[in-house]
Amino acid sequence: MGLINPISRIRPISLIGLMGLLSLTGCSDDSEAELARTTVELVPCAPSFVEEELIPTRSWTPPTGYKLYENLNNMFSDQANLTNSDIGIFFTKEDGNKEEGRFFYGSDNKWRSSVEITTAGTYYLYGFIPFMSGVTASINGSESGGFPAGAVLTLNNLPTVTPNDICVVVGAKAGTSTDNDNGLTTGQFAYAATGGSGNYIFLLFDHIYSALNFKVKVDADYAQLRTIKLKTMTLQPKSGSNDYYDKANVTVTLTATTDGTTPITNVTYTPSGTSTAAPLLFQSTEAAGTVLTTEAQNIRGCFTPAGITSFVLKSTYDVYDRKGNLIRPDQTAENTIDISKVFTTTSDITRGKMFTINMTIKPTYLYVLSDPDLDNPTFEID
Repeated sequence: MGLINPISRIRPISLIGLMGLLSLTGCSDDSEAELARTTVELVPCAPSFVEEELIPTRSWTPPTGYKLYENLNNMFSDQANLTNSDIGIFFTKEDGNKEEGRFFYGSDNKWRSSVEITTAGTYYLYGFIPFMSGVTASINGSESGGFPAGAVLTLNNLPTVTPNDICVVVGAKAGTSTDNDNGLTTGQFAYAATGGSGNYIFLLFDHIYSALNFKVKVDADYAQLRTIKLKTMTLQPKSGSNDYYDKANVTVTLTATTDGTTPITNVTYTPSGTSTAAPLLFQSTEAAGTVLTTEAQNIRGCFTPAGITSFVLKSTYDVYDRKGNLIRPDQTAENTIDISKVFTTTSDITRGKMFTINMTIKPTYLYVLSDPDLDNPTFEID
């Protein structure tokens, strides 16, 4: 097989059940009592399920512990839309042959494969989501039995910090229809293709990054006087007093299982790139910025759980008076987040865990209605 070019020769497939993401959901306890006891709220999250929405009338029931992919991503404000995001995928064979390609969602609302599937046969599918420009991938079969037994997947030049929830395939199965996943479970990678078009592929994914969820809101009293429009948020990783590397090479060792347990047996993170970038977590889709209210908005930052000791969160925003006049454009606020204060122990910094940090925008002094706006508001970690 080979990558098909021109694109008109690419065979369409039905990619049903793009599933995975086994832990990153917002499940914090926002009770006042909880906030009063702790500086930063730390709540690891329960398993979740991910699936690409293709056919609204589908009656298929996902495996226990998984959540719709779009539901997971839609809870975060102005995040990169990963619904129907491209998937980097390897079609591998028992004889050791392998073909790198992509599953992508076309403008015609159909999934397609950049690898042509012309004949029936069994492939072992290993891959990752989202497929990103500049990231390269390589794969080797398990030393104990080749691709049927597992694989070592290496992803080079991944961003160290990103709003995207980077995941790898932990299960694959050919379905007989849009509603039948043919007994899909975690740890299986064998995909029996029928050849040509009309292949139903179910995939399971699992996280390889940790995450912070910033729940940002405006103090109720301050909201009566000022409107804050958030423009951007960046998250600079630090190691000690030094900026941390902006890229990472990640190697994931996968071992096929038959009992539904995770096939991920090891993940290593090797820093690369430079140590100067402050990765963008949030960029408003509104030209004037996103209005922040007294209701918390979730902004997610995923990161490699190795080597980082702290973060510098930088926010840019505009301040308006209650008549809608712009009174302070392009303001900035910085918050330093010490990981030792966020996570109970360094062993808690593991892939698939997300911790929530509550932030409130407050005035820097007691406002009187006749007072000018003498100072900037502060972004405080509760």
